[in-house]
Amino acid sequence: MNDAPMNPSPTTYRILIKGLVDNNKLERALEIKEEMDAKGFAPDPIVYHYLMLGHARNSDPDGAFKLYEDLKGKLEGDLEDGVVYGSLMKGYFLRRMEKEAMECYEEVVGENSKVKISAIAYNSVLDALNKNGKFDEALKLFDRMISKHNPPRRLALNLGSFNTMVDGYSAEGRFKEAMEIFRKIGEYRCSPDTLSFNNLIGRLCDNGMLAEAEEIYGEMDGRGVHPDEFTYGLLMDTCFKENRPDDAAAYFRKMVESGLRPNLAVYNRLVDSLVKIGNIDEAKSFFDLMMKKLKMDVASYQFTMKVLSEAGRLDEVLHIVDTLLDDNGVDFDEEFQNFVKRS
Repeated sequence: MNDAPMNPSPTTYRILIKGLVDNNKLERALEIKEEMDAKGFAPDPIVYHYLMLGHARNSDPDGAFKLYEDLKGKLEGDLEDGVVYGSLMKGYFLRRMEKEAMECYEEVVGENSKVKISAIAYNSVLDALNKNGKFDEALKLFDRMISKHNPPRRLALNLGSFNTMVDGYSAEGRFKEAMEIFRKIGEYRCSPDTLSFNNLIGRLCDNGMLAEAEEIYGEMDGRGVHPDEFTYGLLMDTCFKENRPDDAAAYFRKMVESGLRPNLAVYNRLVDSLVKIGNIDEAKSFFDLMMKKLKMDVASYQFTMKVLSEAGRLDEVLHIVDTLLDDNGVDFDEEFQNFVKRS
């Protein structure tokens, strides 16, 4: 920012503040907002929406209301943009002020409302309803959004709307309907992405519905969406939980063959699970496969060497040691040397 030939735009600040809030760095996000004020930017309701949402996630309604009053003051009470109302509702719900929350809801979406409401604003209100026992109201609102959606003239919903409803149906245990609404995304000129697939696959996996999760995974290619490391990690972990180790290993191998690079935590979970079921040969084959692809830490090497040593496969332990001695990137400290000697 200091050396760029142009000043950051409001969009720049929006992206940065959203990223900070999403990564639990609310204090830094508030500092960035103060920088915007100091540079003379007009108050941006979307920035306030992100910051109020951060306070709501931290169960801090006072912080959310303080920002709301600050925005109202700067706009001299003329708050036409409805984007902050979902976070405001969450603040009321946190204060156990359900009546006020629903009055706020009527103010933004009621028939006589003069508030301008975008897809982002609708989604925030939907989320507030879903997470506070108002799922039936959320369904009615979503139907209304669909009726108003008339692209490109009027964009009343977007991919985030469908993700929010998938979350709502899932929280209600209505997974069949969550899958149905997810499959309707394309009917409204929206396209699912990897994150939205992962969201639904994760919800299904968390609730013991691996077959359904694999069904959704199987639809990714047909929609032109590529699985990522997280997709395969979800399916791999759930296969182990469902006592399907061969399928778990197959998902990991497919991830690698797809050109993706699993992180060390996913690899460690794989080999640990294989060892626990006594499949040392396959664990070793994945060690050999990933040894040059991953920057393994000392603990990962020690785990494999310990397993092989306890199985009496000392020649393979020595082979790993020889490989490590040739690798200048591995810290062969005294503790590691003692571990090898004990092995």
